[in-house]
Amino acid sequence: MSSLKIVHLLLLCGLPLLAWGQRCGFTDTRPIGDQGMTNIMVNIEDYLNNDLANAGQGLCGVSVYFQHSYVYDFTLTVTSPAGQSVELIGPINNQTRPPTNLTRWFIDFDRCAEPFQPDPGASGVWNNNFPFNWSAFGTFRGDYHPANGCLEDFNTGPVNGDWTFSFNTERFGQSGRVTYLLLEFCDDANAQGPCCFANAGELQPIPNLEFCEQTPNLPLGLPPRYRQPRPDAAQYDYTYVIARNDSILFTQDDPNLGMLQAGSYEICGLSYRTGELDQLNLDGSLDFDELRADFDAVTPAFCGDLTSVCQTVNLYPIPEPRDLNVTICEGSAYLIGGTNYFTSGTRQITLVGRAGCDSIVLYNVTLAEPDGTDDFETEGFLLYPNPARDYAILRTPQGFRARDLRITDLLGRRYGVAATSGTGDGLLIDLRRLPPGTYALTAADGARRWRGRLVVRH
Repeated sequence: MSSLKIVHLLLLCGLPLLAWGQRCGFTDTRPIGDQGMTNIMVNIEDYLNNDLANAGQGLCGVSVYFQHSYVYDFTLTVTSPAGQSVELIGPINNQTRPPTNLTRWFIDFDRCAEPFQPDPGASGVWNNNFPFNWSAFGTFRGDYHPANGCLEDFNTGPVNGDWTFSFNTERFGQSGRVTYLLLEFCDDANAQGPCCFANAGELQPIPNLEFCEQTPNLPLGLPPRYRQPRPDAAQYDYTYVIARNDSILFTQDDPNLGMLQAGSYEICGLSYRTGELDQLNLDGSLDFDELRADFDAVTPAFCGDLTSVCQTVNLYPIPEPRDLNVTICEGSAYLIGGTNYFTSGTRQITLVGRAGCDSIVLYNVTLAEPDGTDDFETEGFLLYPNPARDYAILRTPQGFRARDLRITDLLGRRYGVAATSGTGDGLLIDLRRLPPGTYALTAADGARRWRGRLVVRH
C-alpha cells in the first residue's frame, strides 16, 4: 500500500465475536471455522475526520494475513459501520481444485484507482474462478483489488465505529486461521496521535553464554525471527539495546561485547520508527521492563518495540595475580590447583577459572628447618630398597623395637601395612596394597622415634 495511512487491527484468540477496540492494532491468531461464518468486529475510535464522504477520507487499504486449507470455496467480506460491504476474497468456486494446506497469504487490498501487484500467475483482481492454483505450503505477498467492488465504495457514514470482517468457509472439512488484520484510512489524523507499527520479532537466545571480561572481540549473531512480514524498512529501523546489571547503557546495530568490564549483560532487539532512537534514555536509569511499559503507554517517549525474550551474557572478572608463600615440613605437601607440591622453590601456577578467566599464583615453597623439638633419631636406621616395589626392609639400631609403624601419603591419609620381623634387626614391610606414590614412614619404640620417606613403584 503506497500512501501514508493509519492502521487498525483486532485479532484476539478466544474472545467473543464482538471484541474491544484496539486503535493501532493487535496481532494474534484467530481460527476460521470449519464450514460456516466467522465474524470479527473491529472497533475504530477517535478519528478526527469521521465521515467517509468527506474529501480526503476513506478506506485506503486492507491487509490480511491468513491461512486456509481450501481457499477456492472461501470468502472474506468487510463491512463498514454504515453497512456498506466489499468482498475482498471470493467468489465461492464449487470446483475441485488442489488443496491449499499450510499456504500462507500476507496480502494487501488496495483501492481500484491504484495499480495492483499480484503474485506471479495470479489475477490482479482476486478471483477464485481464475485458472491459477495456489501452491500448498507456499507463501504469497501480492497487492490485489477486491473480488467484488472497490474500497472506494466505502463513501458514506462514520469512520469511527464497528467494522466487521466476515470469513465464510463453504466446503465441509476445510478451515484456516487469520493472524493479522489492518484497516488503513486515508486521513490518519487521530486524537490519540499517530500509530506505531514497530515490531522487534523474536530472538532465539543461546543458553549459558559466558566469557571473560575485556575479551577483545565478542560478536553475537542474534538475527530476529518474524512470523509475519517485517515493518516497512523505509519507516522503521532495527538495533539492539544492551543493559548491564539491569541498567540500559547503549545500543549496537551488530551486538559485540568485546572489551567490556565484568557484569551480567542483557541484549534485546529493538524496532523503532526511523529518526526517533535519540529519544532513548541511556543514562543507566532505565531498565527493560520500564522501557516496555513506556512503549505501552498512551504517549510513549518514541515509537518502538522490544523483543519479549532477550539474550543474557555473563562476563566474569580476571582475578588479580596472587603471591602465595608457604612453609612446609619435609615429607609433607601443599595442594594447589589439584597438584601436590612438596619441594622448595618458586613457581608460577595458572589456575583454570570459569569462562576462561584464569588466575596466576606466584607460589613460593620453603622447607622448614629442623628445630630439634621433634627429636627423631637417625643413626642406625636404613630403609631399602627405596624406591621399592612389593616389599621394603627397615633396619633399626640395636635395642630399637618398632612397636608402632605408620605410613601416610602426602595428603596425610594413613594406610595399613603388614610388617613382620626379619633376620637380625630388620623389619619386612608389605607394600603390595599401596598405590604407587611417595609416603612418609614413621616407627616408634616408646619415646624413641624415627621418620623417613619411601617411594613405592609397582
